[in-house]
Amino acid sequence: MSEEATLDEFVDQDDSDDEIDNWPVARVKNHIELISGVHVKSDKVHRDDSSTPYLTGPEDFDGLGFTVTKYTDEPTKYCEPEDTLVTVKGSGCGKAAFSDQRACISRQLKALRPVSTVNPHYLYQSMKSKERFLETLSEGSAIPGLSNSHLTSLDIPVPDKEEQRKIATVLHNVDKAIQKTKEIIKQTRRSRTGIVQDIFTTGYFNHEETQDVRLGPVKTSIPEDWELGSVSESFRIIDGDRGENYPSQSDFQDDGYCLFLSANNVTDRGLRFGETEFISKKKDKELRNGRLSRGDIVMTTRGTVGNFGYYDEAVDYEHIRINSGMVILRPKGEVTCPEFYYHLFRSRIFQKQISAASYGTAQPQTSVTDIKKMRVAELSDEEKRKISEVIRNINSIIEQSEQYKDYLVSIKQALMQDLLSGKVRTTDTSIAVPDEIRQHG
Repeated sequence: MSEEATLDEFVDQDDSDDEIDNWPVARVKNHIELISGVHVKSDKVHRDDSSTPYLTGPEDFDGLGFTVTKYTDEPTKYCEPEDTLVTVKGSGCGKAAFSDQRACISRQLKALRPVSTVNPHYLYQSMKSKERFLETLSEGSAIPGLSNSHLTSLDIPVPDKEEQRKIATVLHNVDKAIQKTKEIIKQTRRSRTGIVQDIFTTGYFNHEETQDVRLGPVKTSIPEDWELGSVSESFRIIDGDRGENYPSQSDFQDDGYCLFLSANNVTDRGLRFGETEFISKKKDKELRNGRLSRGDIVMTTRGTVGNFGYYDEAVDYEHIRINSGMVILRPKGEVTCPEFYYHLFRSRIFQKQISAASYGTAQPQTSVTDIKKMRVAELSDEEKRKISEVIRNINSIIEQSEQYKDYLVSIKQALMQDLLSGKVRTTDTSIAVPDEIRQHG
């Protein structure tokens, strides 16, 4: 099956309950050996990759394998290649991963080792489809947890081995496409980091002369013909209205006149609107400062400090206000190309100024006074536009890849629901099963 295959390639058996009923349903315990992890003392865990990989939880899961950052010389309980790992304690309870290597596993994990009745890749996909259910089972205590019986008493359909192989192949191909897309995103982001770091210190055009400057805690060089100024010289910094009319929880609605920004909307990826809350036109009129105009830049100043959003024409919402943990940076009349400053504010060199001016541990924050003092470069309008164009194009590639990844994830969810339930059958479909799946029966 190709990575571009759709459900149309399969034989739809929605109206054939007898066919679906031919699949036996069995407890997971009938098809696995369950291996529990062990506790490894912290002084036995290190980063020397000449010893045994040590997996501690879902933070190590990476698609069809692992991102190993910890190792140990005293392993006692292993997962093996082709095992399915499930997180059974703490955050991420229920998350499943497919093992691609031998590794020591912590008590936060359990390995499900398939016996000959089930294909390892089919078992993994079956457990992957149970993640949300297992997460629900684990809730309700201070530390989420799953017992052995939570895992072993799960029911899974077990079709014949040929259909297991085909189902596993379809889902495996989508997993590989997701993993490949994630790698493209990762590499593009890495390239962007280097390009942004370089372009804000050397410029877009060839500058023959440079000057040494200090930007907060950072010593660097910039082109000789660039000038340095403070944020306050180029921007008005506007706080939100924090007075008696500040919205209470009862003022928020799922839909309404004015979008009221939260930390979920101003992220390290810019403005995002997956979760939104609104206030009425009446409540909006009661508030004073804090309403956005096109060309404004939003900065978070409390909690997660230094996330930025750019309110340009691409944003669909006409009426937006900031919350009490944000400020608006509004370009002064003579300032051109605010997009350039949005990219500059998000760059590593400017973020270091923000870190140096932040205070507090439980809830970090920074002040308007400190923001005003931060330093920014002033350069020609043409060079600002060129730099913005370069970064915008890279961001567009990343954004498109992110959207494609999300599309693949949604396809995977639909395929799991249909294929693992028997609603869509592979019986009469020609699917090339790769050796890595066929070799296990």
